[in-house]
Amino acid sequence: MPIWHPCTMMNSASNPPPGWYRDPAGGDGERFWDGVAWSQSTRDAPPAPTEEPPTASHGAFAPYGGQASTYHAVSAPNPYAGFGWRLLGYLLDTLLLSILANYIAAATPIPGMTGRAMQRWERAIALWSEAPHNAMPMPDAEFWIAILWSTLLVTTVQGIYRTLLLRFLNATLGQRVLGLRVVRDGDDPSAPLDWGTAMTRGLGGAVLWQVLGFINGIFAAFTNKRQALSDMVSKTVVYKVR
Repeated sequence: MPIWHPCTMMNSASNPPPGWYRDPAGGDGERFWDGVAWSQSTRDAPPAPTEEPPTASHGAFAPYGGQASTYHAVSAPNPYAGFGWRLLGYLLDTLLLSILANYIAAATPIPGMTGRAMQRWERAIALWSEAPHNAMPMPDAEFWIAILWSTLLVTTVQGIYRTLLLRFLNATLGQRVLGLRVVRDGDDPSAPLDWGTAMTRGLGGAVLWQVLGFINGIFAAFTNKRQALSDMVSKTVVYKVR
């Protein structure tokens, strides 16, 4: 959770990029700056170099109302994953989950229920086509019950898959292949996700994808931190780490 101060809201053009800087709260450690505000992530300061690199630069900025905090050049921060990378990762995961869900569904009554309902519907349409004086028949209740169970199965499989992988790998398999990493907004990109955040994003994201579909992901194309709606709900961001 970022540490806010009334004077942290500045023109973004004057703010340094996200990275580790000397802790403005005091002490010898460093605190992570997410580009807008100080986070709660801290670490010990690295040993001072014996010789100043010729390309190093120094400067200062004052997010605490004029009290300058000296910062030094750090390695380039990981950028937020763009919409294209997010979409490609989602498509890879969807392909994998479709195979997994179909394999699990084959061991349930769902395929049989769907097949029987479709056969009855086809016969009803064939009879109706011979004398179409009434409205075209619709599938019966068993068909819609099978669709409901199928949706619940896919949502559950997707939620468990995403929750476990986010908790232990900070990424789904599709995201990991593409070099994406999910972390809490404001945390260092190397920080792991806790169970609460992983479940909120994993299970909540699965429900949002089923209810809203592509609308959930389209937010990543327009938000400053490339966050989908599921990221906003779970307070996470996705970095491109390689």
